[in-house]
Amino acid sequence: MTRTCLQVSHEVHIDAPVRYVWRTLTEDLTTWWHTVSRRGSHEASLDAFVGGQLLEGGGSGRRGGPAWGTVTGLCETRYLEMCGRMDLPAGVRGFLEVDLDGTASGTSLRITHRASGPWEATRWALATSGWALTAGTLRDVVEGRPA
Repeated sequence: MTRTCLQVSHEVHIDAPVRYVWRTLTEDLTTWWHTVSRRGSHEASLDAFVGGQLLEGGGSGRRGGPAWGTVTGLCETRYLEMCGRMDLPAGVRGFLEVDLDGTASGTSLRITHRASGPWEATRWALATSGWALTAGTLRDVVEGRPA
């Protein structure tokens, strides 16, 4: 393993107002969380305020589920920033930004994930494709397509 840094960014257009995308992102995690979870969990909960946590699994996500990350920045309906373990290997720290911008025809969603620490190159490649899947799944869920 080598100590390395990764930055992945994916952007998709969603045919829906920003408020619907924000609600799916912050309240309806069960509709898209499985694309992020290495455990395949559909269960997660987010306390959408600075200092709040995103907890994975454990029923409602609050009963014994591991902390995935802590909210470090938030501008309601526009921006979410988190940092933490993010289910990454030991010694690797993650930072996530989600930006939503209203457009004339809907919402632009951009997800940026940065991580640093000792991690195999093959896992970095999986992380890249995983965030593309997450962005596409969020789009599909908000637009009413099966995820």
